Amino acid sequence: MSSKMRLLLVFDSLKGSLTALQACQSLKEGLESSRLKCEIEMLPMADGGEGTLDCLHEARSGVWVTRPYAVAAGYEKSCRWLRFGSNEAAMEVAQTVGITDLQKQSPSVMSRHSGASGMMLRHIIESGCRSISIGLGGSCTTDGGLGLLVALGLQCYDQNEQLVEPYPSNFAKITRLKWQPLFKFDELQLNLLNDVENSLCGANGACVVYGPQKGLAKEHIQPLDDNINRIYALLEKLLDKSLIKQVGAGAAGGLGAALFALGAVAKSGAEVLIELTQLEQKISNSELVITGEGRSDAQTLAGKLPKRVADLARKMKRPVLLVSGGIDRDSHVQLCEYFDGVYSISNGPNDLATAMVQAPTLLKNFGLSIGHTLAALRD
Repeated sequence: MSSKMRLLLVFDSLKGSLTALQACQSLKEGLESSRLKCEIEMLPMADGGEGTLDCLHEARSGVWVTRPYAVAAGYEKSCRWLRFGSNEAAMEVAQTVGITDLQKQSPSVMSRHSGASGMMLRHIIESGCRSISIGLGGSCTTDGGLGLLVALGLQCYDQNEQLVEPYPSNFAKITRLKWQPLFKFDELQLNLLNDVENSLCGANGACVVYGPQKGLAKEHIQPLDDNINRIYALLEKLLDKSLIKQVGAGAAGGLGAALFALGAVAKSGAEVLIELTQLEQKISNSELVITGEGRSDAQTLAGKLPKRVADLARKMKRPVLLVSGGIDRDSHVQLCEYFDGVYSISNGPNDLATAMVQAPTLLKNFGLSIGHTLAALRD
């Protein structure tokens, strides 16, 4: 065949290694250096975590607002959010409590809280915005969102009526809560962009499922989970709201639950961005879709971006490949039920740090290899 093959690259970021755009560019470079004659469209995407603001800006423009915050990783950093007109804004918790911000000298997860995200939300509200989209994902905290709530009016007390700072290491001391909201939250529209369905506590909760990824030691998981459950039982009674078992409450270390306490409404981050970027139309105009992320496992099939892309590709009867930094061996067969090919760019035994540094070259090499394969099939 002489006609060029139309390819669509739809990538999430490879956390700590490549942005979604950089991932697309690396793969594109490899494909274009192969024998395959192709037309390539790149669509960097996100599902609520890091990169969500960039996708929203690409789709809707907006004005960047930047200011310094004392982030959860233990230092001051310039963070940004997006403003649309006079009334609407978007923020990512990954800007202020991002797991990619962690350094060797950063405090442990038991000494990190989400207060900086609360301060960013506070500043956005004070700027006059009343409709705010909040991307949840890529966080380094497991504090049940108490830090955010304290920044917005929650007070935590111990049995001696002394204020307690909202660090997880202090949670066992908290016996009473007082809520003095800084704003009329029922007059705000808070939209959570999120694709995690975990509840706040329990076997499917923030501590058990995501805590270890953030450095939570095995011996701290159950005690912290118990304390968050106990504190939220107090909060539920105080606010007369059901929070602990809400779908998505466990997102971003429990920030989902904290924002539900403020009256927020959950939306699929992937679906919002899919609609804004007209992904379905782009898929219909392509012959092959390649999607990917940093690591693919069972969580990918629980609503992550690649699964959403696969569902649309199947709907449009287009083949779709999954290309990730790593594939969980126990999930490989299950992933193959939804994708027409499941690939890891890793070349063999390698440590994570080295693989992350080599990611651009690994993606380029994969593009070269799969490009030659596709060219042979089209000859």
